Amino acid sequence: MKSIITSFIFIFIVSAVYSQCDEIARASESNFTKDFISDGQTYRALLVDDQMAEFSSTFFGNTTYRISASSGKDQGIIFNVLDQNRNVLFSSAEYENATYWDFSVENTINCIIEAQLDQSVQNSGCAVLLIGFKE
Repeated sequence: MKSIITSFIFIFIVSAVYSQCDEIARASESNFTKDFISDGQTYRALLVDDQMAEFSSTFFGNTTYRISASSGKDQGIIFNVLDQNRNVLFSSAEYENATYWDFSVENTINCIIEAQLDQSVQNSGCAVLLIGFKE
C-alpha cells in the first residue's frame, strides 16, 4: 500500500512539472513573430542547481534562425551555442541573458546548445528552448 501511495505522489509531481514546462513553452513562443516558424520541437529539461542541459541541432546555410529560451522567470536562463569543437558561437550571458537570439550561418553546421538556470534568479525549474527559422 505504501508503494502505491509513493507511486501516486511521484506521478502527480511529474505531471505538475511537465504542465509547468508546457506553460513556459507557450510563453516562450511569444518571442516568435509571424516571420519565424517553429521547427516543431520543444527542447526542455528540468534543472536543479548548476545542472546543464545539452541539445543538438543542425542549422542550414543561408537560413535565418531564432533561438528562444525561457525558464518562466525574466532572464532566468543562460544558453550557449557551440560548434562541434565546442567553440562558443554565442552566449546569452554576454547579452544580459537575452531571451532570444537571431542568427544565420553561411554553411550548414551541427551545433550544441547548452542551457542552465541563472543561479541568481532561480535554483530549480524547467528550461525550455524553441528554435525557429525565418520564412
